Amino acid sequence: MPSISLSFDVDWAPDEVLQDTLSLLDSAQVKATFFATHRTQVLEKLDRDRYEIAVHPNFQPLLEGRGGTTFREVLREGVGMYDGIVGFRSHGVVSSGAVSQFAREEGLSYESNVYVPSPSAAFRDYDGLIRIPIYWSDYREVLVGTPFDAEALALPEGPTLTFAFHPVHVFVNLENPRRYVETKHLSPAEKVQHRHVGAPKGIRDFLVELLERTKRENIETLTMREIVERHTALHGDAIACHLLRT
Repeated sequence: MPSISLSFDVDWAPDEVLQDTLSLLDSAQVKATFFATHRTQVLEKLDRDRYEIAVHPNFQPLLEGRGGTTFREVLREGVGMYDGIVGFRSHGVVSSGAVSQFAREEGLSYESNVYVPSPSAAFRDYDGLIRIPIYWSDYREVLVGTPFDAEALALPEGPTLTFAFHPVHVFVNLENPRRYVETKHLSPAEKVQHRHVGAPKGIRDFLVELLERTKRENIETLTMREIVERHTALHGDAIACHLLRT
């Protein structure tokens, strides 16, 4: 039986936008992981048996020389926003060995920053973090122009397939980059007036179809914490490595 992990990069989305995504997930009774950028009652009140909160640190200002802080402080502040955070995905999927090493030192268990468009298993890396590859990413598909057809998407058995969504894209049913630019700074009430309807399908359409398919085909949904727990149960603390020919 296939299994998937639904993840959502919060990206400072207003409560109304977050609640909109949650209403879709609640109706489908699935599990999901939210990579949080800020504190909000919407996330604090989540059912933690079904929803995981991870952190979505923003290191990009540091790369542009306008951070006024350090990556350690950024990550530590993010981890402290909610109880029980064990994983992270950086805003803009910024990644570095130093960040990963420090994340492990701070007690985090996993990182999900790498996009791999084929079924790829989670693995434990040299720093002790478990890397969880992203199988499908909403804005990447917008940029490529891939049709948003959840029924046609391959969901093979094997490794749990991780999907990366953004509530703001779900909210406006994003189907092309122009709509994102045009709606980025609008209020939720204004955004909903600019929600895409009709052909071609957008990200919201894709998510709804995926949720319907998950129920119809009895596809298991896991939080990313659960992926880590299963990996650890099977492999312990073993570091992944290639077998070399001798």
